[in-house]
Amino acid sequence: MRILNSMRPSPIGLVVTSAAMAAAQARRTRSGWQLSAAGTLPRSQPSGEQLTQEEADRLQRFLTRRGFVGRRVVASVPQRCLHMAVLDSPSRDSGAPVDDIAAAELARMHGYPPEDAETLCQDLPPSPRSKGASQLFAMSCAHEDAEKLMDSIAQAGLDVVALDSRPTALRRACVMAGSWSHAAVLEMEPAGATMLFLHHGTIVYVRFLPQAGLDPLKTRLADRLGLTPQASDCLLCGAGSLQAEAETNHHADVSATIRAHLDHTIDEWRVPAAYVAQTYPDFTTEQLWLVGAGAGIRGAEQHLQEQSGFSVQVIRPASLLDCAEAVADCADDPRLTAAVALACYEEEDA
Repeated sequence: MRILNSMRPSPIGLVVTSAAMAAAQARRTRSGWQLSAAGTLPRSQPSGEQLTQEEADRLQRFLTRRGFVGRRVVASVPQRCLHMAVLDSPSRDSGAPVDDIAAAELARMHGYPPEDAETLCQDLPPSPRSKGASQLFAMSCAHEDAEKLMDSIAQAGLDVVALDSRPTALRRACVMAGSWSHAAVLEMEPAGATMLFLHHGTIVYVRFLPQAGLDPLKTRLADRLGLTPQASDCLLCGAGSLQAEAETNHHADVSATIRAHLDHTIDEWRVPAAYVAQTYPDFTTEQLWLVGAGAGIRGAEQHLQEQSGFSVQVIRPASLLDCAEAVADCADDPRLTAAVALACYEEEDA
């Protein structure tokens, strides 16, 4: 893994969800890279991933207050803006324009002109199921969606130097956490849950499930208990945690609702897990990495472990980098994991 080409701080890794903005930045020290600034900022008007001018102004003040340096940003592309597919492809040895063919096929599948999107392709490891045929994983984002996101962030006086997909950032987080070869990842965020599998360091499967996100869970809690969305949000990291003793019917209802949601999520996770195991017989991992806001629900880690049969471990910022004293309060916050991985965007894998 190469380090950044200069002594300047890393870009600011920025993740914008419907509920919050998460930012992280690293700096180089004598002992290596260190997390130097980090934090989360609740959205004032929870909605899509684009910021209003008022939110952009708040973000600008927040970054200054938390000690971020510079204007360079690497932002995460929202999952809803990504088109992904595993495609059969000609062999690269054939001389065929493999990436162009894949971009055209992905565009045909999703109904947009190929020139209207940026497409990333990566070759997949051979598997018995492919019967010798070449396959690749293709992922695209429309230029229009990318420009809207960049323009909204630019309102905060920031310069978006790169956009990175969430699957790529999660892969980078796994590598930084020491899980390079085989890994299974579950990220739970407000808009949905992302399930990702790595085989020999390559992304071989990604699935995004909107109904497994935290927003639907908050809605169920609000409907069942007659709560406001803000109160439901507080329950997910407070009295509604799975470790809270059900001393009242209220606590019992909250815990039951959260457990049911997690059970549904892990049931959905079993399907791609079985697919990957069948496609790649040498895929071996008993570890499920958990990241995102959902990883902060107390007791979720243990409950998912009991239900999945896997060893479940939360990836936190401290799992990826040493943390400066100034960000000690953020070192264990899994909402920041993707932002830290984005900040390390320029650290390419060897």
